[in-house]
Amino acid sequence: MTDIKTSLASTYNVDGITVQGNLGFSTGNEFEDGGVKNLSPKNTEVGLLAAVLETLYAVSAKDWNTDPNKALKKDGINIVKKYGTALAAFDRDSQVSQLISTSTAVLVNSYLNANTKSNTLNGDVINVVSLLNGYVRKDPD
Repeated sequence: MTDIKTSLASTYNVDGITVQGNLGFSTGNEFEDGGVKNLSPKNTEVGLLAAVLETLYAVSAKDWNTDPNKALKKDGINIVKKYGTALAAFDRDSQVSQLISTSTAVLVNSYLNANTKSNTLNGDVINVVSLLNGYVRKDPD
């Protein structure tokens, strides 16, 4: 378990991670009532989703389907699956609708499920990363 935690912390460039059953998620309830409270945003699911997208954004087309990147894509898809309802609420923010023309879940799933890297979605993906990073830094009170 220690090796898994160390690997996840290194993969997602976070300070620490708590594994709770599903080995892609860390402690954090930023999509629950009350926001992130005292948790570091990097150690929350939304922080992990932003990190996954940001990492894959920088990946070359030829490396899109390497094993580590397949694992990252699977983690991102699992986060969207688990928090799809909450992402729909996130999408109602006017900034989100101004920057992307579809829902965050649809965009992320399209991007991560693609067999080849989609350059046409790159702009939308980096916009979502910026919005997610901004969201987790909001004062929850």
